[in-house]
Amino acid sequence: MPDAIATQLPRASGQHPDIYPGSPAGVCGLFVSALQAHFLPEEISPEHPDLALPWFWDPTPTPDQDAGGAVPTDTPDTTQPARRLYIERPQEYPDARNPLPALLIGRGPISATRDSAGHRVDFVPHNDGSYHTSMLQMMLSIDCCARNMGESESLADYVFHVLLASGPAISTAFGLHTIEPPTLNTPEVLRRSGADIEAWKTTVYTQVMFQVYWRRWKLAPVLNEIRTTLNTNGTLSSLRAVLQRRSDG
Repeated sequence: MPDAIATQLPRASGQHPDIYPGSPAGVCGLFVSALQAHFLPEEISPEHPDLALPWFWDPTPTPDQDAGGAVPTDTPDTTQPARRLYIERPQEYPDARNPLPALLIGRGPISATRDSAGHRVDFVPHNDGSYHTSMLQMMLSIDCCARNMGESESLADYVFHVLLASGPAISTAFGLHTIEPPTLNTPEVLRRSGADIEAWKTTVYTQVMFQVYWRRWKLAPVLNEIRTTLNTNGTLSSLRAVLQRRSDG
């Protein structure tokens, strides 16, 4: 199983306990948390209202409807209020409510690179198991979705520059090996209704490299402990505790 203790990668706030911090899904969760924090309204200084973003993220439950369809048009005399931005992984997107604009953080192909140990499996004497380690290269995608093509492009352009400027800081803060300079894709139609285009997306890509450890134990002692635990109280949380204790060594 993945060993979060060895990788030292943090767990994203509110993440499901079955997602290990050192796994690809866990790394996607780190970028979700980073972008959510970046779009918090209080991140803009009151002394510089001219730097306020046209979008903001709110941690309260997602509203029943999106921000209202087409992007409002600014006039020389008025400034439109910021629009609420939905930021999450695609699996968590509430299709029934269809909130837009939205940032959906997913992943592409993953490849393992050969490390200095040559994929050697080492013996772990303290828990009668073994482990191996490798570096993973993962394509990370951020779909910038909106009802208006211009808003989708503007949102993607901003996210692109956030990753370009803050990539090293994000890598250091989360313990990732590298975050490559991003790539900005062209706008695409996200959803149609007959001849009408209902939504657009513009995707920002980046390549993330991080280290993973996998531990393996003898199966019989683990099964005996799981059976004993389930006979005692039979809860799923107890089963997670057994697996995590084995992983921690």
